[in-house]
Amino acid sequence: MKKSSSIQILSVGAAYSKPLLAVFIASLLSIETAVAAGCLKASPISLERKAASHASAIQLAASKHRIDRELILAVIAVESCFQLKAVSSAGAEGLMQLMPDTADRFGVSNSFNAKQNVMAGSKYLKWLLNRFGGNLKFALAGYNAGEGRVDQYKGIPPFRETQNYVKNVIAIYHRLAPQKAIRQSQTIANGTVYYPYKPLKGKTQAVNSNYSTPVIKPEALTAKPGRQGLDFMKSRAPHLYRKP
Repeated sequence: MKKSSSIQILSVGAAYSKPLLAVFIASLLSIETAVAAGCLKASPISLERKAASHASAIQLAASKHRIDRELILAVIAVESCFQLKAVSSAGAEGLMQLMPDTADRFGVSNSFNAKQNVMAGSKYLKWLLNRFGGNLKFALAGYNAGEGRVDQYKGIPPFRETQNYVKNVIAIYHRLAPQKAIRQSQTIANGTVYYPYKPLKGKTQAVNSNYSTPVIKPEALTAKPGRQGLDFMKSRAPHLYRKP
């Protein structure tokens, strides 16, 4: 009896283990969302204050990798809200939430070191921008979900987390540097807009070959003699044209 009862207890525990695990994971995700939410709607001044303790590392990464400082700030804001010791449920660490494989890939020995973390994360972001031809949305999607997923779906993967991530980073980037964000989108003479941040490659919208210039009929001549010609002038004022 004791043996059978112990088996029943174990089976009940197993039955409840999965729901409990799901609740635990959901709670971790909610904590991460709450942390990020502290920066999602923050003003530029508030974001700059949060970034102040890491300003030197951020500026160094921006200069070395030739990437907008405000873009790095936007990524950090969404990734960790400037919390140096942040760790996600998936194991991403530090300010720019480097996964262990990514940290190894870019030579990071300590993901909780602000300089190492930001330098590696910025280098990876710059690499993604180059890989996707300057397309910021694709680069950010690659940073969140991996460049392989962007290749697989030929664009932003259909994951809610990734789609929200891209939207949030771009929104904060626009808030921090509206002029730079405007400059990134390019236009050509006929008003075609290339967005977001994709360099022009000599392609323009097709011109409608059936379009023809409308024929404008000349307006009727006025009664003013000066616009009717010499003969009309002579008929109306012959005395002006008599020879002496």
